[in-house]
Amino acid sequence: MTAKVNILVESKKNIMIIPTSYIEETSGTKYVLVKDKGQEVKKEVTTGLTDDTNIEITEGLDIGDIILKKITSAVKSGTSSLLPGG
Repeated sequence: MTAKVNILVESKKNIMIIPTSYIEETSGTKYVLVKDKGQEVKKEVTTGLTDDTNIEITEGLDIGDIILKKITSAVKSGTSSLLPGG
């Protein structure tokens, strides 16, 4: 016999969370790709609590920021990528 148990360790209200798959990390710095004035730009973020699917953003993003799914080619800060419709 087996059972699956979820244990609530901590709970927070009014936080910003995004899917963990949107986070990139380079040399210990975490960032997300955001759309800013028609361009895809890397934006550094500070993270908090996480689970298997979501991660808390404590600094670096604002409500209304449009975050983009990470892409396979390297995108330099402030440069436009070759995404269709981008």
